[in-house]
Amino acid sequence: MPSDAISKKLDLTIEPESNEKRDRAEVRKLLQMRECKSIRDVSKEANSIRNALTIKLWTEKETGIVS
Repeated sequence: MPSDAISKKLDLTIEPESNEKRDRAEVRKLLQMRECKSIRDVSKEANSIRNALTIKLWTEKETGIVS
């Protein structure tokens, strides 16, 4: 079964007024997220594409130059 797309480290899981844990549906509603499951693609080609895009987007963000 695919894992949930919300990070487990997300801090919206605590209700500030009551200090109680929110359920995942409430967090999704706060973030206006759709119902979807993450799909893990672990192929070597997918990893190289992800890495190239990460470098490209990071460089564009840091320099302001679109390549």
